[in-house]
Amino acid sequence: MLVCKDLATINTTRGRFILTIYEHYTTPQLDFFLDLMTHFSTHFSTQSRHPVKSITLVKDKAGTYLHSLCNKPAALIEHLAGTVLSPSNVSVEHCKIIGEALANFHIAGTSFKEPLIKS
Repeated sequence: MLVCKDLATINTTRGRFILTIYEHYTTPQLDFFLDLMTHFSTHFSTQSRHPVKSITLVKDKAGTYLHSLCNKPAALIEHLAGTVLSPSNVSVEHCKIIGEALANFHIAGTSFKEPLIKS
C-alpha cells in the first residue's frame, strides 16, 4: 500500500528530485502556481542579469508536469542544491543576497500575465 505524504526525495542516476503531492489544492489552483514557477525558472535562466536559482518542474514527454498520485495532484521538481544556515550563522551578506533575490522575483513576476484561475 502506497501512503501519500506531502514531499518525498527521489535520487536517480539523472539527479535528485522532490515529489510533491498537493493535499489541499485543486488542479486549477495548481495550474496557476506551477505556471508561475515555470515562468520564474525560464526568466531566471534566460532573461535576468542577476539570475536566481529557481525550481524547475519536470515535464513528461507530452510537456505535462502535473499528474495524479493517490488521487491527489502531484508534480516532480528538480532538487535545488544548497545548505541550510542556522539563524546564528546568518550574516548581513546573506540578508543582502536574499533581498536581491526577492527583488528579482518581483521583477520577473511583472512579466507573468496568466489569470489567477484559468476558465
